[in-house]
Amino acid sequence: MKITIIIIVLSILLVIYIIKRAVDYHKDQIAILKRKIELEQKKAEKNLEKLQNRKDTIKRITGNMSEGVVMLDANADIVSANASALNIFDIKDEIKGVNIIELLRELKLLEYAHKAVEGETSDALMNRNGRIYDVRFSPSQGASQPRGAILLFLDITEKHESEKLRREFSANVSHELKTPLTNISGNAEMLAAGVVSEADKPEFYNRIYDESRRMTTLVDDIMYLSRLDEKSELREKESVNLYEILSEVKKNLSEKAEKGNVSIAICETDFSVTGDRNMLYELFFNLIENAVKYNVDGGKVEVIAAKNIVTISDTGIGIPEESLPFIFDRFYRVDRSRSKKTGGTGLGLAIVKHIAALHNAEISVKSVVSTGTKIYIVFN
Repeated sequence: MKITIIIIVLSILLVIYIIKRAVDYHKDQIAILKRKIELEQKKAEKNLEKLQNRKDTIKRITGNMSEGVVMLDANADIVSANASALNIFDIKDEIKGVNIIELLRELKLLEYAHKAVEGETSDALMNRNGRIYDVRFSPSQGASQPRGAILLFLDITEKHESEKLRREFSANVSHELKTPLTNISGNAEMLAAGVVSEADKPEFYNRIYDESRRMTTLVDDIMYLSRLDEKSELREKESVNLYEILSEVKKNLSEKAEKGNVSIAICETDFSVTGDRNMLYELFFNLIENAVKYNVDGGKVEVIAAKNIVTISDTGIGIPEESLPFIFDRFYRVDRSRSKKTGGTGLGLAIVKHIAALHNAEISVKSVVSTGTKIYIVFN
């Protein structure tokens, strides 16, 4: 009986021992599994942190870009869009998950967007809110990256306008040079052919001289305007007394003013600005010369400099209201026949506008036909 009890006790102890070993083993396995899970969790957290850092970096880069950037997924739905892109499309709400069709309403642009998702690169122009954009459609998929596309919107409005102005300027230059060249050539041919009488020859020589001088003046103005465009003419700025410049302009225009019976009055002032003396002289010479040329017999020109404003008033023929927005455009002439008689090239006021801009000055004009013109130059 005692042996039986001992065997039972030993059996129970053995079972307890086996159970304990099994529990301990499972505890160890659970501990190992737990450690593995913790390690994997830490790895996952690190990967997530890296991904978040990358996402933040991309967001910072695209957020500071002046170009618009839109990222699409495989369905051409918007994954992200930077602030510039939202401004381009005038959007203030969240557009993540919205299909690109909501932004690009033109079929051609939508076609390029879907082609980019499929792996094809394209380029197109887009007009939006008065601006011109070069839109570049590029696929974004890679070895470890899902299918999608990146749309880059580059604002080329200024470049486009510059090219347009350059083409117009080239065409205008060709036209303006063609006229005096044709006149010179025609008069020279007649002289060479001997069909001009001796009495008329001086008149033909004078025509050739006048046209060549006109062409030289035009070329000089074109070259000067070109240098202003490139800002290569701008010298080191200094403090310039405007009264001294205005007095010098008056002196150099006195003969022309006397011939036209026009008086020039410069109100004495101690007004100085920081700028290029030669350019400022050119600016005021052009404006006051125009006030003299387009004046009437017995007319007046008055120049007042007060605080930071210079006002040039005349009692001349005035400028039609419809012409006022264009008078600073290159080669624009209010009266072509009168400009030709006075030797105008149509570039004087364009030069004035450039010089003013280089000196951070603004010009405005008020004029009434047959009454006169007032020009205000405000130095900021």
